[in-house]
Order: sequence, then structure tokens, then C-alpha cells
Amino acid sequence: FLCQYFLLYEQKEEYNFSPDEIEQNIHKLSQLGITEFSIHDEEIAKNKQKLIKLMKLFAAKGPDVYVSFFVDANVIDKELIQAASQVFCSLDIPLKASQKGDKVLFDKKFYAKKAALLNNSALVFGFVLDYAILPNDTLKLFLERLDFAIEQYPNHILHLPLYN
Repeated sequence: FLCQYFLLYEQKEEYNFSPDEIEQNIHKLSQLGITEFSIHDEEIAKNKQKLIKLMKLFAAKGPDVYVSFFVDANVIDKELIQAASQVFCSLDIPLKASQKGDKVLFDKKFYAKKAALLNNSALVFGFVLDYAILPNDTLKLFLERLDFAIEQYPNHILHLPLYN
């Protein structure tokens, strides 16, 4: 469970918390001068009920803290959007391609529907793009995903660097 927080004056520190620790200490974040907090955990990103629980906790106990939630697109629906609309937050959504045989596939309709839900609700969201994770991914396919992402009007686009 990776959580980050950013202190005032551009000092950046990273800490690891268990889910229980963060739930128990949300109310202390503002007191510590923490203005931004990121929850980028793949397990939580895929668990709609856990995300909603955290969003409700931040709304109630940390309303002044800006929270960045890593969220799997599969869990985005009206219920999650309602919870997110009560929090000072942004949703970071990975744009994932899949592979079938030698082909790299990307479901534009699926992501366009999710982006439309978010845009219609005026939520802050962005996409997280990767490149060359799949064996047959190419620069051309990455640029097509990037163009598509831009057309969905996200607030930001993040690119995950490759590490060798």
C-alpha cells in the first residue's frame, strides 16, 4: 500500500502505510501540514468498495487534503463518482491495452464511456499511459492511445517510465 504526501514548501516525502494506518490517521494529515496525498495501490484501485470507503473517510476527516486516487476503469460507475464528488481529489486511471495473439488491442469505447461519465460529473481525472509493456506494442500504437486520451479531455496525462 503506497501512499505519498507532499508537505508545504515543495518538500516531498514518501511513506508507506498499511490501509489501517491511513484510515486511522486521516484526521491528522492537515494538522501535520500535509496538503496532498496519493493512494496508488493496485489492489485498492480494483476494489470499488474500498475506494468508496476511503473517499468517504477523506470527505469526513480530511476535507482540506487533496487526494490522488489510482482507480481501475472497471470500477468507475455512478456510485464511485458520487463518492469522489464529495472529496477534494483526482482519479488516475490506467489506459490498458491487451494482447490477443500478435495484436495489441485497446477498447476505445470502454474508456470513452468512462471518460464521459467523469466529464459529465465534472470530476478531475487523468489517464496513466504505459508504453512497450506488451511485446508487440509500438510507438505508433502508443501515440494512437495518447491521441485518444487527449480527445477525452482529461485534466492530466501521466506516462509511466520504463525501467530496465
